[in-house]
Order: sequence, then structure tokens, then C-alpha cells
Amino acid sequence: MGLRVGIDASSLGDGGAATHLSELLQAASPADSGVSRIVVWCSPEMAPQLPQRPWLEVKTPSLLGGWRVLRPLWPLVGHNEIASSCDVLLVPGGISFGRFQPMVTMSRNLLPFDVRERSRYGWSRVGTRLRLLELLQTATFRRATATIFLTRTAQNIVQSRTGALRRCEVIPHGVSVVFRHTPRNQEPISAYSFERPLRLVYVSVLERYKHQLQVARAVAALRERHFPVVLDLVGPAGSTKAEVEQFLDEGDHRSFIRYCGPLAYSKLPELYSRSDAAVFASTCENMPNILVEKMAAGLPVACSNRGVMPEVFGGSGPTFDPESLESVTAALEKLVGDADLRRESARLSYARSEAFSWERCARETLNLLVSVHADGC
Repeated sequence: MGLRVGIDASSLGDGGAATHLSELLQAASPADSGVSRIVVWCSPEMAPQLPQRPWLEVKTPSLLGGWRVLRPLWPLVGHNEIASSCDVLLVPGGISFGRFQPMVTMSRNLLPFDVRERSRYGWSRVGTRLRLLELLQTATFRRATATIFLTRTAQNIVQSRTGALRRCEVIPHGVSVVFRHTPRNQEPISAYSFERPLRLVYVSVLERYKHQLQVARAVAALRERHFPVVLDLVGPAGSTKAEVEQFLDEGDHRSFIRYCGPLAYSKLPELYSRSDAAVFASTCENMPNILVEKMAAGLPVACSNRGVMPEVFGGSGPTFDPESLESVTAALEKLVGDADLRRESARLSYARSEAFSWERCARETLNLLVSVHADGC
């Protein structure tokens, strides 16, 4: 009989966390790793997003259908059920109050541990929440048999706060095949006009560490230099929405910068197919999935040079300091103005994105769980 794996998804939210778990299970071949069954405990909202597989059982305990703030307490209530259902437990949300061992957890949110980036929020409600998350996740990481990190850089930043953890493995997320599109031909900037401009796209929540306002200012500077470029900002409203909207209301900025609001995950490939180039200006990510999706879509990209971005992007295009308007503007001017650079960036980005696959992520995750159980930890 093969190994029985449990996945406690009680502390996972919707959106990216649900997408990760769904993609991982879609790509998994448990038998290849010696796993016979996987049991997932999750909320009723998440359950329909998970695939149906003969080896997969999805359970929605009543507590996980109640208040979100109480959901991470479920492992305490459900300890006996977990113990009777699995041999090793994966906690992808990074927070667990349960007692089951061996337990493997995952670091998916770097912001609570990046003190410089976290300080942008001070002691606001968000800042206080981030400090609480650091305490809760640190306790879970220290108790875990192993902790999965998505990038080596993120591992180093987290352990600078938690101290050395028992066992660490770097297993990057994958990128869905729906985003993959071979790079297209790149036209010289002279082929564009203000009637047919080059379209830049930046997808991400409007937050302080994402620096959309700096990107918008850089695009405005390019327009003043007569570059026929427009910018689509796409993503949920966050703490900087008011600032971005105020800037767009100035002068004629809305004529070439559009804030589109959030867009369904399923609509992103179509958005990228309508775009000519992309920008990613974050200073804090554990693994920038959105950046990798843009790379896989065959787009030339200008990228932040901060945090984990150099590790993931690998110099596949011009980079910049997101907090320097001069740096952002110079990088975008290079990308927009040089068709050869765009062509090379798209080629390198696409090739680099091929290293990020959900099949690899699922295989390495299951192999780690099997290894942890075999070590008798």
C-alpha cells in the first residue's frame, strides 16, 4: 500500500492559493512517487476548484464553512481525523495550530518577513496583520519537519528572521500551459503611432510595494518624449488605488494610461495576446507568478531588480530600481525604443519560463513528502 498524503488547506484563501493547489493536483501523478491517496481538507468555496481524480478525496468540514478567522483552528478539532487519514501532512498555507507530525509547510508570502517592505504599512491594520502573520508562520515553520520555499532568495530572507529551520527545500511554482505563446515578431518603434501605439501591460494588485504609480509616471515621461506607448494597469484595488486614480485624473493621462481593475485569471492569456510588452515593478515577492506568466506568454519584459526578481527573471530584459523614476523611465525607454532588445527579451524570457512547470512542482513536492515520511521524522 502506498503512502497516504494529507493536505490541510484550511488557512488558504481564494485566488492564487487556490490556483496553486488546483494546478499542483491537476499535474500530479502520485503513483510515480509511491503515493496511493491524497486527502484535502478545504473550504466549500475552494472544493469546486479542485480536480476530480480517483486518488483524490476532498473534504469540507463544517468549521471550514464558517468564519475565515477560525478556519486555521480546524487542525486542532480535526486532529483525530487527520491522524487516521494520512501518513504525512502538507500545510501549504504556512499556518497550522495542529499537532500532527510529520508535517511539511510552505512559505508563500514574503511580505511579513521583509521588514523594509513591511514598514511601508507602519502600524496600520495591514501592518499589524503582517506582524501577526510573521509570528504565526514562524511558529509553524519552526515546528514543521520541512519547509518549502519558492525561491532561494525568499528562503534566505525568511531564515534571517526565523533562524535556521530543520529542513528547507526550494520548489518553485509552475506556470499554466494556457499562458504559453511563442514570442511574436517585434516591430521597430517607427512602425507604431499615437493612433496605433505600443501597448505595455502591468498586472498586479495596486499596492505600495508594486509601484504602479512610478510606472505610470515613467510612461507619461515617455509620452512627453514622443514615444507612442500606452499602459494598461490591471489588478484589484489596493492601498495605492486613490494615488493612482489621482495621477490619472491629472492632465490627459487617462488618454494613454488605463486602470482596468481586476481581471479573471482565465482572461489573462487573452490580455497578454493583445499586449506588445510587459512591465513588473514589485519590490517584494516570494515567487512572482504573474511575472513568469508574462514571460511564458512570449512578451518582452522590463523588470524590477529587487528582491527575488533577479533570481526568477535572470536578466531576460532591461531591469530597473522601482523606487527611482529615472531608472524605470530609462528601462522602459530601452524596451520600447529597441525592437532587437524586445525580440531578445521575449526569446530569453520564454526560454527561462520553461523551467517552471506544474509537473515538476507536483513531482518534487510529493517526493519531498515521501522522503520526510521515510526519514521517520
